[in-house]
Amino acid sequence: MPDTTHMIACIIAPENTWSSIAACIILGVIAPENTWRFVAPCIILGVISQENTWGSIAPCIIPGVIAPENTWRSIASCIILGVISQENTWGSLAPCIILGVIARENTWRFIALCIILGVVAPEKTWRFVAPCIILDEISQQNTWGSIAPCIILGVIAPENTWSSITPCIILGVIAPENTKNIYFENSSRIEKILNKKT
Repeated sequence: MPDTTHMIACIIAPENTWSSIAACIILGVIAPENTWRFVAPCIILGVISQENTWGSIAPCIIPGVIAPENTWRSIASCIILGVISQENTWGSLAPCIILGVIARENTWRFIALCIILGVVAPEKTWRFVAPCIILDEISQQNTWGSIAPCIILGVIAPENTWSSITPCIILGVIAPENTKNIYFENSSRIEKILNKKT
């Protein structure tokens, strides 16, 4: 298993780091055996030079870890989208590339949703919503119960979302049996945020 202490430490990392770290957490869940060796440098670069990191590094890291035969086709599409779409696109599309490699058949419906959200919703939406969609793809069975409110909060109340909900999402993937307890501990806070916005 990946180093869960390290993943949980990512929750405490600086606020602009999530774009890069979300992808790293996902890689850690999907390909734990040889992931951190490739991804750890990316986390550091994600913290030090957030803006341009994924554009140049993602294509290298992802084939290095997963290296399937169809990788470049997915990455090329994402590079084009990164040029056409908003400036923060790579932070969200990099995880989508990973999904494109690992779960090809259902991928585009999630990526399309990401693109639509990135265009229609506020610029902060990407950072919160994309990791939720991706984590739902990875842990399908009983995910929506806890993640659906996060997607809503990611759009409606982005500024307060991660501090209460991210631990639920990440732990939902790493240790599903502990998710409900953590989620319910935060439920009153979630309700207050939703009530304030509606």
